[in-house]
Amino acid sequence: VVKLFMSPSKHLCEYLERFGFGPVRHLPNFSPEAAPEFSPIPTDSQKILFVGVLTRQKGIEYLLRALPDVLQAHPQAQTIIVGGGPDAERLRGIVRQLGIEDAVQFKGRIPNRELITYYRSARVCAIPSLWLENSPIVVYEAMLAGRPLVGSDRGGIPDLIESSSCGLIFPAKDTGAMAACLNQLLADYELAARLGRNGRRYATQALSKDAFLSRLNPILDAMAVRRESQERH
Repeated sequence: VVKLFMSPSKHLCEYLERFGFGPVRHLPNFSPEAAPEFSPIPTDSQKILFVGVLTRQKGIEYLLRALPDVLQAHPQAQTIIVGGGPDAERLRGIVRQLGIEDAVQFKGRIPNRELITYYRSARVCAIPSLWLENSPIVVYEAMLAGRPLVGSDRGGIPDLIESSSCGLIFPAKDTGAMAACLNQLLADYELAARLGRNGRRYATQALSKDAFLSRLNPILDAMAVRRESQERH
């Protein structure tokens, strides 16, 4: 019998409770790796970075369809797509259809150890997901690298962005709102830098392994005490 459900996102907590699962406790994940050495956002960077599997659920099509508005305001903007997947060819077709081939680069799959190079060159990281993300590793990676996020309002993405004040949120599929968020960060270096620093501080402090254990241990202790009490009776 399950005595307690723990979820890394508030959204999943609500989802479980809605379907009668419980009790549920919110326990954010800890950062999956040590923080790389901090590297400030290059002042001349106009790069938008997407990292993830190229599937329809990730919403990359809507990022691409937001780019004409971005390029109108920031003609030098470049969007870097890191990752592979079944939607790759369709997405390349959308890029050709929109006539933005010069502004989008598909890098394919790369070794994890090389990801930091892409994060460090980016001005902003985009997470345009359509499905109910739980606690995306990409968010943690971007925060550890000190890069601001522009994320959709799906699943656990708003949890992390709002808790850390590390980025801007837009309604999923709303290309106009996404473009406005991207344009804001491309135009305002100080804002981008501040949000990036917020995310790094949150990831290295509130989401450290020690912080995770400090929240987990009391939960486990309380469960152990409850079990002992039940066994005595």
